[in-house]
Amino acid sequence: MSTSNKFPTTLSSAIDAVVAEMSQADKARIAAMSEDDLVNTFDGLGTWIRASLGLTEGNPALVEATGASDPDDASMVIIDALWRRFWGYPENTTRPWSAPGGRTGEAR
Repeated sequence: MSTSNKFPTTLSSAIDAVVAEMSQADKARIAAMSEDDLVNTFDGLGTWIRASLGLTEGNPALVEATGASDPDDASMVIIDALWRRFWGYPENTTRPWSAPGGRTGEAR
């Protein structure tokens, strides 16, 4: 099966997939976070996103769509865009952020 049939390949479709799997409580928890606190979701939600959206199984189309250089950074771009959707902000942004371990990325 090709990557495009199994996993989302755009930022918007990735957010749709994540939202579809989240409970109302999880949605409320993410929406209530400050944007600066999103980095704290790297190990929980971020790990789930990397596995469930194929970022660790070779979904280069989605990594590229996020503008990130690797799956870890791509998952943080998706989380940031998810939070932005909950708040009604544009999902594509140039907000810089730092992931654990000193990695930095920029959502696009």
